[in-house]
Amino acid sequence: MENPMGKLSALFFSALLIFPTLAGAEPPKPMTDPDAFTSTPDRARALLKELQGTRRLPIAGMSAAQIGERLVLMSDNGRFAVVGNFKLFDLWNGSQVKTLADADNLNRLDIKRMGIKDGDFAELLFGKGSRPVYVFVDPYCAHCHDVMAQMGPLQDQYTFHLVLAPVLGKNSVDTVRNLECFPDKTKAVAALISQDFKAVPDSKSGTCDLVRLQKTLIATKLMGIDGVPYIILPSTKTRRGGTKDLKGLLEADSGAQP
Repeated sequence: MENPMGKLSALFFSALLIFPTLAGAEPPKPMTDPDAFTSTPDRARALLKELQGTRRLPIAGMSAAQIGERLVLMSDNGRFAVVGNFKLFDLWNGSQVKTLADADNLNRLDIKRMGIKDGDFAELLFGKGSRPVYVFVDPYCAHCHDVMAQMGPLQDQYTFHLVLAPVLGKNSVDTVRNLECFPDKTKAVAALISQDFKAVPDSKSGTCDLVRLQKTLIATKLMGIDGVPYIILPSTKTRRGGTKDLKGLLEADSGAQP
């Protein structure tokens, strides 16, 4: 069977099918008014001395900086700055970023608002609670298993969407494919959590539709998920990396509304 990882670049164009909200979004019109802030490099450097703080943006190589009441975009190495009368929009969350406080909310991912529906991801479900938790996992990730080992006592309150994201090489890709293709999802969940994959048969070429897995690979790339575990909490706040206190993390999140 063809390795789905090899299809990632070829399928990248279909990202807008996964994120219809982006496809339908109208980009903001450029601002044309002159801005004295950018009159000379010396003036820009002088204003940067008034820097009040920065926030790393989920954009490769960019940070937001607050200078007085003005928001400035800066490259991480401090060489380039985007200034003037620009508007920064978070199209996924449907909001405008005007201040550093607004930038703090960029660590949220609202799966539903992004147009991702139930069944779009290659995922296994654990629990029957009313509050959804998305956990992107690799079957051979130790920190992922630390998180999954804590889910048992929480399964009446939460439904854990264990999104299969093979980031640790060929063995991960093969095992994720087998889990996705295995029709007995109860056994597949048990195998994933226990890390005992003997009960999961090898999938054969042509016996399984890998569209969900391909969509998952594209989505994780677009969302900037470059490591696992990656957790999307019920409030839509995100966490990169594992936790030794999943219960405490979820309880603290209960009051963090979007």
